[in-house]
Amino acid sequence: MVHVYGEESSKRKKKESSDGREKEKGDRDRDREGDGEGDGQGRLESGQFAKILKLLRLRETKECRSDKFLTIVVNERLRWFQEDLVEKAEREFYGNLKNHMGLPARRGRRLDLDAKDLKLRGAVGNEDRPLYVKVTVAGSGDGNWRTHHVNLAAGMGRGWDEGGNTRSVVYYERDAGQGTEIEIAGVGGGGPIDKILTAGGMKDGGSNKISKVTTDGLTPILEAFRDVAEEGRGRPIVVLFRSHSRGAAAASQMATAIKEQYSNVQVELSQLDPVPGPGHHDEAVEIDVGSLDESTLVYSIAPGYPTSFTPQKVHGAKRIIISRQDHGVGIEHGFIYNDIRYRGSALNSLEPGVYIDAETRGDPKNARIKLVAAPIGDLKGKIKLVYNAVSGAKVSSMGNRNREELIKEILEEYYAEK
Repeated sequence: MVHVYGEESSKRKKKESSDGREKEKGDRDRDREGDGEGDGQGRLESGQFAKILKLLRLRETKECRSDKFLTIVVNERLRWFQEDLVEKAEREFYGNLKNHMGLPARRGRRLDLDAKDLKLRGAVGNEDRPLYVKVTVAGSGDGNWRTHHVNLAAGMGRGWDEGGNTRSVVYYERDAGQGTEIEIAGVGGGGPIDKILTAGGMKDGGSNKISKVTTDGLTPILEAFRDVAEEGRGRPIVVLFRSHSRGAAAASQMATAIKEQYSNVQVELSQLDPVPGPGHHDEAVEIDVGSLDESTLVYSIAPGYPTSFTPQKVHGAKRIIISRQDHGVGIEHGFIYNDIRYRGSALNSLEPGVYIDAETRGDPKNARIKLVAAPIGDLKGKIKLVYNAVSGAKVSSMGNRNREELIKEILEEYYAEK
């Protein structure tokens, strides 16, 4: 279900008729499950089977076994699936336990927050759990988040033809069971015309340029938030942002704006190599995210672009990951820490601190990170040692001197405040 937010859709009614809601729910179900013919149902079952295996793997980890609240929530999640499919997955998992446990378990942020809520409030049952508004803002040239199988570009092309407004923000929205998910296309990812106008996302323009996303794109997020708040009737609400590249530069501004307006709502942000590109100023270039409840900032020290690739200067992040992976750092495979894979919003489940690559080189699928102890004494000297350990010898030759100095400055500031 693709929404094009422009002059016509800005007048979207707050509530739909009962028939309209039922139709939308039916459309959502078909989007998720396919039409039941061909291989649609097979894809659905395969995806659910993989999710069950991930939950079983997490349940068997030392971290989960030592946390009764996390165990309760994992078992609740397993009950969301068909019983026969869970039984099939359990036979596969425990029949090949050694092989499955040889893979890193994966943490989910909403699962972790549910466990935390259970511990704090003693809420029992999914009807008492927090509600979420999860916002994904893709990077330049991407029509959707790279790990998602739903291709939004096809729907966006129809949106262009029907709306006829090249200034519209293009996004996708769906009911996520525990709230709403909104996925905003990246710069140049809004369809064929958008791609031409932005040279495939190289220029900040078109439907989903930063200035449009941070203004018009904020409206559907706030609408979803208000709808979720009305539905929840007092349940905790958490707004989760995950973002990449120019999308990350936009997401930081939207997240802080929501926190400023709703200070009692938990707002979290994960940014993967935020880069606004040339021609920007103000918060697109430099921002403080210290007001957010949780935040993770990921910087690549070797993005793979020669010039004009200075990242957004982000102050106040609670955890920083410095990696020698390229500009797509951590999108598809995340990072492995203590044999747990953290990806997207789940990066905010890591303990606060500075992390670097555990190995100088390696397969991104096996990208392990380690926590760096806070340096004492000569901060500049210590940070130089940390940075060089991550970067290796080729960083200075990449033509990104501004990036190198900016990252060192953010590290120095982070450690000085500890």
